[in-house]
Formats: sequence, structure tokens, C-alpha cells
Amino acid sequence: MPIRIRVKIIGFQPDSDPMSGEEYTQVTMAIRSPIPKPPMQPTYPPLPRPMSWKHVIHLFIPTKEWTGQYHMWQDYDLIIQDSGEIELKLAKEGV
Repeated sequence: MPIRIRVKIIGFQPDSDPMSGEEYTQVTMAIRSPIPKPPMQPTYPPLPRPMSWKHVIHLFIPTKEWTGQYHMWQDYDLIIQDSGEIELKLAKEGV
């Protein structure tokens, strides 16, 4: 039974291979990981809920082939098959 994980693009950064000198764009995809709020007095306006991101997958695209394929905060469905094959699909809005 395949596993489906909703991931979000949270970052881009330049990267390079120190041996070959090849340059890459690193695309970071993650899931939201809420952090429990410490007990405190209610405030107005309410403080934002603390949260962090758990990195799920990093893509390294050669810089010369980078055409802006991905955009910040886009949602994707990461599908992992029983065989270990993975598939990445742009998430449909509202699903």
C-alpha cells in the first residue's frame, strides 16, 4: 500500500560538489512539525503557534538545468511505493 505524504517547499540554497566543482540548487521539502505551547497567560492578540519543519527530501538540481521548476511554499504529494519507488506530484488545491 503506497504512503502519501504532503510536503511543502521551504527553501532553496546553492550547493556544489567539492570534487567536480559542479554547482547545484538544493530544494528542501518538509512537513510541518508543531511544537507544544508552554502554559502561559492568554494574550491579545494571540501569539503565533510555535512550529518547526521536519525535512523529508532534498533535491539537488544542476544549476545549469535549474529553470525555476519549484516555488516557495508549494505543496506536493510525495508517494512512496512498497517497492521503494518515489513519485512527486504537485498537490491539487483543496485536497
